[in-house]
Amino acid sequence: MTSPLCSERNHSMTPEEASAPQVEMWRRLPLEERLRIVFAMIGDGFALVAASIRAAHPEYTPEEFRAALRKRIYGE
Repeated sequence: MTSPLCSERNHSMTPEEASAPQVEMWRRLPLEERLRIVFAMIGDGFALVAASIRAAHPEYTPEEFRAALRKRIYGE
């Protein structure tokens, strides 16, 4: 038996059609859960930025690192 996700119809979906079930799932989540997910995603984004700065500049002192992180996140 073939999964509905693999059907020919789904291969021709528009991006809007493909995202509709995901959007509906998000809408059904309680606000607290949505906020938890958003805050986790923000934290993950900060961690990725921090890791990229550390990888590019392992010689940075803690002060230089914090300055670079602020600059990358908030701009000048």
